[in-house]
Amino acid sequence: GGVVDPREFIVDRDGTPLRNPKFYSSLCFDEAPTWLVSDLFIKADTLAARVPYVDLLPDGGLGTVAIHVVHTSGGRFMDVVDAVLNHASDDTSLAWISCFALNLHRPEGAEGSICSFASPPVQLLVVDPKNPPLQRLWVAWELYRGQATARAALHLWPPDLLERPEGIHFPPLPEVGRLCKDRAIAECITADFPVESAVPIIQSAVLDAARQLLSRRVKFNGSDSLQAAAAYEGYGTLLAEVCKWREAVDAFGNALAIRERRLGRSHSLCGKTLLELGKAMSAGGDARQAKQKLEMALRIAEGRETGVVGMLGAAPGNVNVGRTLDALGVVYLSLGMLDDAKGALSRAIAILEPKIGVDHEDAARAQLHLAQVLQAQGRSKDAASRLSVAAAVLNARLGSDNPDTQQAVTLAREARRASVDRTEVLASPDAADSRASLLRRSTQSSQQSRKTPTCGCGPVSCSVM
Repeated sequence: GGVVDPREFIVDRDGTPLRNPKFYSSLCFDEAPTWLVSDLFIKADTLAARVPYVDLLPDGGLGTVAIHVVHTSGGRFMDVVDAVLNHASDDTSLAWISCFALNLHRPEGAEGSICSFASPPVQLLVVDPKNPPLQRLWVAWELYRGQATARAALHLWPPDLLERPEGIHFPPLPEVGRLCKDRAIAECITADFPVESAVPIIQSAVLDAARQLLSRRVKFNGSDSLQAAAAYEGYGTLLAEVCKWREAVDAFGNALAIRERRLGRSHSLCGKTLLELGKAMSAGGDARQAKQKLEMALRIAEGRETGVVGMLGAAPGNVNVGRTLDALGVVYLSLGMLDDAKGALSRAIAILEPKIGVDHEDAARAQLHLAQVLQAQGRSKDAASRLSVAAAVLNARLGSDNPDTQQAVTLAREARRASVDRTEVLASPDAADSRASLLRRSTQSSQQSRKTPTCGCGPVSCSVM
């Protein structure tokens, strides 16, 4: 059977409302989001009594809760069901699921719901790439409570999560208005949610769970399997997001070693892993090793290793080539190879902007990096115009609190100030020393941007992890 999809509009990953092509059409139940199942079935059954669904069960569903399921309302309901069925120890195991356990008809009772929140020994995080759970305040709060108060064991679902390109992400918590439609619930959660201390606790728990998931994948498929390589790469990506560069390098290195043995050194997947490995090395301060890895990744991406176009069937002007050139340009800048950096970043921008648009964050980052090179060359006026564009794009796409946005804004301000004094600086007897100092500042700024968590949580997470 199916259910009717009442959503006239849906929201994409950038928060833009789009007309739903399946509006008022029959939706396969297996694909139905949890909120829709809740609205059409759970709320309908509980409307008369206006009680939680659990109160309608025999004995009120009394028993010991074994699993607390953490999920988004926009994710597939059947993913939640599958997760519970695969983690329940027996048919009598009870799982705490918010849409069944809470009173959906009394949002004003949010305080009571939160105070009676269950903290069983196991938390089960259901990850849906279309609805990233760690972007939701309610999800983050549930994870924090389970980890900080009950020290619950955290499990991740689905089991192949680390092998999926989407993976898991640690984004900054958005503003309250985007997290909870109900203001009473939002205000109650934020009053009981110390974000600065909660974020590292959540990150640590998810990393531990991902490490266990990786171990199971290696044990199940074999330490030299391509599935293990994909899981290592996914785990490395997760580590890189929280700036654990040394561990990320190890994870990417394991993935690369397996793929080179199984697929050959010039395979496109080896090029993909080399790119991530080089970026992690660069961010960790090993620019010379990063240069070697990224130059090899570029040769594979452009098909120069075998004469066959690499990087997932890409052409020499493909987006992946552009992203590799951007990473390579940053490494050249950190090594003081300004002409090489300018050439690589100019090529990156020429590829990325027509392919993904000037308003994409990757194109804006390439502009940001090129501007840093121009600053190091003493061309502050040219750098300022690029930095202003990059800052505007990054602010629109990532928000004003994102580290890349803040860096672009700060550098743009410095570049405008420097361009005013450029004539005096270059004419001074210490002009060479001034240019050398500018190069050092640009290099340090580039390295610092790589060491700032992409999750936007700031240095707090790095110092705690």
